[in-house]
Amino acid sequence: MELKQQALALYKTVFYEDSADFAEVFTNKYFEKNCLYTLKDGKMVAMLYLLDCLVFDDEKTSGAKYLYAAATHPEYRKRGLMSNLMKKALAENEIIITKPANKELFPFYEKFGFTVCAFKDKKELKAMGSPITAEEYINYRDKLLGNVPHITLADEEFSLNGLQLYGNSDFVAALDPDDNSVKEYINKNENPLNDKTPFAMWNKKVQSERLYFGIAMD
Repeated sequence: MELKQQALALYKTVFYEDSADFAEVFTNKYFEKNCLYTLKDGKMVAMLYLLDCLVFDDEKTSGAKYLYAAATHPEYRKRGLMSNLMKKALAENEIIITKPANKELFPFYEKFGFTVCAFKDKKELKAMGSPITAEEYINYRDKLLGNVPHITLADEEFSLNGLQLYGNSDFVAALDPDDNSVKEYINKNENPLNDKTPFAMWNKKVQSERLYFGIAMD
């Protein structure tokens, strides 16, 4: 089995709740240039992806990496494989940002110097109107965020793919069409930095006290 197919199989094994279609599209798009992995006897047993993202802070734009789909095969856990991949990723990249899948994972990233940089709570949506395009959504969101320190994926249109998008000059909302869960909601009358639930972490000391984390592929 070629390496890309092994990466896809590992993704499906660990992130079984994700759709098979998304797993395949994601792997085909990002494996070649964005995946770090570990092989044991020719078998891929651990991997992580480092996706390009942008940090807008203190009126400056910095390139960074979004750590996504960090996965170790269940039979190879507790052997330090992911820790070794993390060390390699940190040695090669100045800024890495990630959204831990659950609160139990925060201590793991703290061991590598990560601190919470963004918070996100559930939002109550108002009337949304008709769906809009990804390009319209991105334009509205950029204007709503303005000078608010924030992080976005460089490949924004891919991160929005498959979501129901709504918005105008007053708000943007992105919903998962399968269960109507809210992936992102920004309202011009609400400060996006006022949330209280830890959401994302990074390994760099923040310029601002808080940052807004845009849509992640979750």
